[in-house]
Amino acid sequence: MGIKKYIKDYRKEDIIKPNGKPGMTATYIGKYYCFIESDEAVKKAGFRFALLSAVALLLCVIPFLINAKGSHTVYVAVPHVITLFPLAHLLMGVYSLRTRKPPLIREFRDKTEGRITASSAAAMCGFGVTAVGQGVNCILTGLPVLDVIYFICVSAACVAVSWIFFTRKAVKMQECDKDGKIQ
Repeated sequence: MGIKKYIKDYRKEDIIKPNGKPGMTATYIGKYYCFIESDEAVKKAGFRFALLSAVALLLCVIPFLINAKGSHTVYVAVPHVITLFPLAHLLMGVYSLRTRKPPLIREFRDKTEGRITASSAAAMCGFGVTAVGQGVNCILTGLPVLDVIYFICVSAACVAVSWIFFTRKAVKMQECDKDGKIQ
């Protein structure tokens, strides 16, 4: 059972534990959800999302390893570091998509569909702000090679998470019954 948001999806039941003492367990009574797309389409989307998020992570880390002037500029470095948080959240959503099997309870639906949508949008905005700041920084510093590489990496990471955001329809879910049959 998750946080308070999902507490009404469970019913508490009294049980007798194997040692003979009374206990309590939570039984799920909420709604179940299945993917709208076919299993094959969801697997392909999960692989594509995993690949794109890994590429975005790699392209996000590369600028930290080079000594560009943009990494020492506040209006470039701060949004870049802040973008690591939604990117990590996106990776958790993609992992949940790859490991959970339908039908999903409401909590796990939010951890897949909700995380992928919200985190890819936040990461897209963060990388976009960083790319704009680094573009301005490149122009102001006379286009040094390391700063251009920084700009290209951040822009490519923005494209990767944008692709995830704009193709999120592949992980859209709808209500189904406990056995996974759409109602």
